[in-house]
Amino acid sequence: MNKIISISIILLAVAGLFVYTYIAVPRIAYVNIDVVYEDFTLKKELEKKLQGVEKERNLQLDSLKTELQILSTKIEAERGKNLDNLSTFQVKKERYLQKEDEFGKANQALADEYRTQIWKQLKQYIKDYSKNKGYDFIYGVDDGYNFIYVNESDDITDKVKEFVNNKYNGSSK
Repeated sequence: MNKIISISIILLAVAGLFVYTYIAVPRIAYVNIDVVYEDFTLKKELEKKLQGVEKERNLQLDSLKTELQILSTKIEAERGKNLDNLSTFQVKKERYLQKEDEFGKANQALADEYRTQIWKQLKQYIKDYSKNKGYDFIYGVDDGYNFIYVNESDDITDKVKEFVNNKYNGSSK
């Protein structure tokens, strides 16, 4: 009888420890957010898209710059005697500078818009991962780390990176 009571107490203690460990203690992990961000497929796609837009805008600027160089050469050959060419040069130079400024601001605005879109999607996917895997907290650290100590076994960066890219690509993995 005492053995049964002792075994029952031990089983209750183990069950209580199990409940405490897996229910009461929050499940915590961390990800290197820089690594996840850099390897995020959406980020790579939008980066290529931005580069394409910037390249197209630079081609337009190069075209305007070539026109300026041709006109400048013409003005030098005429030794500035043709006032129409001087006037045209000034107008084209102003137009070039305005476009350069406009394109610079537009490129920055587009980069900011894409960055916001990437982070919004990435945070949602990490939230989905957390719920899927039963995490109460997932800390994001960067390459400089923001913690004095982290246990490497709590690093789920690779798992999260795989999850967010699979989710973005429509895979249910």
